[in-house]
Amino acid sequence: MFFSGRARGASHLLVCGLGLWGAGQGALAVDGVAAHAPRIILNAQDRNVATLIGNTDGYATLVRASISADNANADSLPPFIAMPSLFRLWAGGQQVIRIIRTPGALPADRESLFYLHTLETPIVEDVDPGEGDQWEKVERVTFIYRPQHLATLPAEAPRQLLWRLVQRGTTRYLRVTNPSPYHINFVGVRVVDGQALQELGAGDGMLAPSASRELPLAAHIRGQQVGVEFLVQDDQGLSSDFYKAHAGL
Repeated sequence: MFFSGRARGASHLLVCGLGLWGAGQGALAVDGVAAHAPRIILNAQDRNVATLIGNTDGYATLVRASISADNANADSLPPFIAMPSLFRLWAGGQQVIRIIRTPGALPADRESLFYLHTLETPIVEDVDPGEGDQWEKVERVTFIYRPQHLATLPAEAPRQLLWRLVQRGTTRYLRVTNPSPYHINFVGVRVVDGQALQELGAGDGMLAPSASRELPLAAHIRGQQVGVEFLVQDDQGLSSDFYKAHAGL
């Protein structure tokens, strides 16, 4: 039996958290990959956190799991390991992956952001081993390390966001600043200016502690003060109700 990365249909590795993620959540499908766990959170008082990975393909795969501090680089070495890091997953099978804290300093006053990467290659019989192994990036799940005794509670963080209008030349922007110690994951943002409305989407979604982001506004948004309505993702990966705020020049 050899491992081969030859062309095949879209892979279907399903990832869901244990304990953090409710069984009633719907799966998210992106390019054939379904995920029930948009984020995994490890609280500092816990030594590890577990998540479940499942194979919904009709063939067995070899899976590699790793933790990275960089969205684009799965080879960085943060103070965590994913165990097991290499395993076989039969068609329809499941495997618990445990993320374990290892020695290394992390900020104590704010969350730290990492990613759980999973890669896979199918297990195919009677394939010439000279073809070599090819690993396909299947899934990237947000993994957050949360220190103890942070200054505020996670549920309070969205209300602490600071919104303002910024004029730069002929273009106006909506700037949002996150003064909280938590990573806030936006689902959507919209601006209300009298009868005018602009949907801004969520950008790249995640806003880190102490970070700011500017979103360009359409020309018809000209008020000196506007209303802001936004949705965020909670610890269980569910969308919140609309939060409301105001932004002015």
